[in-house]
Amino acid sequence: MTISHIVAASAMTWTLLPVLGGMAPIVVTVLLTPVMLVLGEIIPKAISREWATSLILRLYRPLIWAAVLLVPFVSFANFVVGAILRTFGTRQGDLRAFVSREELKALLAMEPGEAEVTTQEAEMIDKIFDLGDTTVREIMVPLVEVAMLPETATTDDAIALVQRRGFSRIPIYRQRETNIVGVVGAMDILARGGEVARLTDLMRPPVYVPETKRIDDLLREMQRARNHMAVVVDEYGGSTGVVTLEDILEEIVGEIHDEHDRAPASVERLTAIRAAARTSRWTGIPSPCSRPTSGT
Repeated sequence: MTISHIVAASAMTWTLLPVLGGMAPIVVTVLLTPVMLVLGEIIPKAISREWATSLILRLYRPLIWAAVLLVPFVSFANFVVGAILRTFGTRQGDLRAFVSREELKALLAMEPGEAEVTTQEAEMIDKIFDLGDTTVREIMVPLVEVAMLPETATTDDAIALVQRRGFSRIPIYRQRETNIVGVVGAMDILARGGEVARLTDLMRPPVYVPETKRIDDLLREMQRARNHMAVVVDEYGGSTGVVTLEDILEEIVGEIHDEHDRAPASVERLTAIRAAARTSRWTGIPSPCSRPTSGT
């Protein structure tokens, strides 16, 4: 594409030079740039996207032969670029062409019958792309909603909180709730709670992350450190919330409910009706949830 642009500009300049003289380069730039942009960039890409499948079947072999014929020129160009970059102490990156993020999003936006991915898969992939644009502040659990314990709490207090709320990790604060100094795991409490006198003996140092941190970077750090919870701090160092590995995963797969999450009222009522109906069948006692049937 670049070679064709250079050849076209040079040929047009050479043609107009006897007529326009020194104005030829300016006229060529003003006239040829929009023409090449429309005819050489916008229209070909629009046609390729509209009839991608049919065009690739026809152009596959010519493109392969063109790529083979251009190997010497491409190799020479890469060698020159690499030599220049090494002169400035920079390594040449991977120059292999790959589909851009925008093009991949356009593919995912196609109708379900046109792309070999389901709607759910397309939504998940789209959410993965958005991880780099999402900060910890947007997904964290605010401090006012976090169940935590003071460092003076006993292991019995921690066991009671775990049994009541079902949390796997409990933040521990000192003096005020914005000063989180540790995290206690439920497994450590249940396994060693009877062996220690103070809850701080089971406490592990927390991982602090800023509110502005991107969650894709945080996900990689959590994977490397095998960490499941981080304490979110503001620019003054005060704790503002917590973020867990589950919070990040929910940005991709949607809400994750466990056995400790409260079910919606409709689900609870349906469960109660079914349980009452089963009891009625076993005992023969009419269920209070059953509706009377009208006789005929």
